[in-house]
Order: sequence, then C-alpha cells, then structure tokens
Amino acid sequence: MAEKETNCIANGGQNTIISYSNLKNDNSLEDLTSSKTNLLNNNNVENIKLISSEKSNVDLKQNLRNEAMDITAIQEFYRGTNILITGGTGFMGKVLIEKLLRSCHHLNRIYMLVRSKKGKNVDVRVHELFEDPLYDRLRNEHPNFREKIRIVSGDCGEPGLGLSARDRAGIMEHVHIVFHVAATVRFDENIQTAINTNIRGTRDLMILCRNCRNIKAMIHVSTAYSHCYG
Repeated sequence: MAEKETNCIANGGQNTIISYSNLKNDNSLEDLTSSKTNLLNNNNVENIKLISSEKSNVDLKQNLRNEAMDITAIQEFYRGTNILITGGTGFMGKVLIEKLLRSCHHLNRIYMLVRSKKGKNVDVRVHELFEDPLYDRLRNEHPNFREKIRIVSGDCGEPGLGLSARDRAGIMEHVHIVFHVAATVRFDENIQTAINTNIRGTRDLMILCRNCRNIKAMIHVSTAYSHCYG
C-alpha cells in the first residue's frame, strides 16, 4: 500500500503530520490512535480538524480500518480476472454471480452465456434476473455492479455452444476462469436433448477453454445433484 498522510490542524495553525503505511503488517493504526489521543490530551479538542487526503467528509478511523482489512487468497485470485459463467440464470448460477460480484468485486468482468427461452430474449431474461431480491444487498453495496456484466448470446445445447465467431474470439482472448453450471436436470428429459446439453455442450466448452490464452481454471458442475469439481 502506498504511503498516505493525514493532516491534523491544531492550535496556532501548526500542522501535525501522521504518516501511515503497511497497515496489514504493523501497528500503524494503533500508533495513529495513540497520536490522536495525545493531541486530545493537549487540550486541542476544539481546534482539531481531521482532513482525509483521499475521501473528505468521511470518518478517518473508518477509512483506515477499511483499507487495513485483510484480503483473502481467494479474493486476490479473482482480482482483475474475467470470468465466463454458463447457467448464470439458473438457481445455482445466479447465487454464484451474486457472491462473486459482492465478495470479489475487484474482478474485472463476468461474461454470462445466456440463451433465449420461453419467448423471452436474452436482454429480458437478464433484466429480470438482476431484479431478483437476491441482488438487493449487492445493489446497496455496489450500485454499479452491472457494469461488470457482459452478456454473450449462446446455447449449450447447440453445436459450438451457439457462439458467434466474434464472441468466441473475445472469450479466447480475455477469459481467465470458467464456471460451467449450465445443464438440463430434468429426470425425464429427451435423451438427445440431454446428450447435446450435458455431454456435447461440456465437451465444446472444454475445447473452448483449451484455446483460451489466459485460462487459469475451469470448474464444472455436472448437475445440481452432484459435487463441484475442477
């Protein structure tokens, strides 16, 4: 973390500069608190004004705590990545998307493979998806989360995932991580439909992953009733 400074303007127009850095690895937060206490003990209470160098009108102590929060290895793994998700409109996929956007908001972009269904086109389905109450907390914490979503028209039941040449090239160029959640889970599904979606679609996606220049991981959820593995 780059070193930052906060000015404490006390009596007589004198400036006391408190520097802090490496909040994760030392006791700078405690040192800052101690320095603030000393200023208070010097009867400067009414004259002390804390000015944040980055976010004015925001409580300094809360800013420091937020910046000092530990980033987990998982969050760091997703930082700056582009993620392709199939089955993102399903009951498992939409939870995955919400969790990634809320907990790993430093990711760069999520590509959602979406098909038209039941007379609704891709745009309508995606709009309805993000109106779900599931996303209420995400909307409050990150109001612009949809800026990280890119919709890709496709269908895992179609040859080559039903992707256009342009979308295929974009995925191969930019995607780092793939979650394959799409599947038909109907127990009485037509056998050919099940094969096309669950078997051929998975194969076609794995072939696509092999051609992705920056691929890190491909996670396959075979159905809603079995364990995830990658």
